[in-house]
Amino acid sequence: MRITVTNELGQLSTLDVDSSLQLLDLKALIEVELNVNHQHQLLYLNGNLLTKDQQSIKDNGISNDDIILVRANTPAPSEAEIVRQRVLQNPQLRQQLTAQNPMLDQALNDPQQFERIFAELKRHAEQQRMPPPPTNINVLLLVGF
Repeated sequence: MRITVTNELGQLSTLDVDSSLQLLDLKALIEVELNVNHQHQLLYLNGNLLTKDQQSIKDNGISNDDIILVRANTPAPSEAEIVRQRVLQNPQLRQQLTAQNPMLDQALNDPQQFERIFAELKRHAEQQRMPPPPTNINVLLLVGF
């Protein structure tokens, strides 16, 4: 069976596959062809989401010459990651962070460490039930949080 897979960027790939191929295995092929992680793939046939990963592509309703739309379902960035990216893009803001808290500035290069520190600062501010202490959280709040 010949099927065509395409993504939202318009990349196309034609695949020759057996109709008994499991949908999960098709996703692995698509990962190689379109460079979309199989764990983040949403496959659509005629506007309908295909969800039966353990069943054959035939049992999922895929026929010869069908076109499958592949969408990437990537997780949304966390609040801390959004703030981290904004700080990295703003040299003045980063300079303020460095002056107020060198440890936070160093964490900007490590997303997991920044996430932990950001959560700790937020938790501390919430526990105080008053304006946050005069630390980097004030600067972070200036960028929209």
